[in-house]
Amino acid sequence: MKKFGQTLSVVFTGHVKIPGLLADVEIENLTVWGEITDQETQRIKNMFPGSRIMINNKAINLKKTDPPGAGVFVN
Repeated sequence: MKKFGQTLSVVFTGHVKIPGLLADVEIENLTVWGEITDQETQRIKNMFPGSRIMINNKAINLKKTDPPGAGVFVN
């Protein structure tokens, strides 16, 4: 597995579609913005099981070591 780094943030202007090739890259924190289906959300969660994932400011996958309230944003 290739290590990308700590954080990758991606903004889609339309529907979210993460390329399958990224599943081979270790990403600690993944943040995604764009139109997304429940199916694509689950696909991303399965592709990056060890990553903290935020989609459209909603915590999708946090680590067990994250403190209570992690992933909660206040506008």
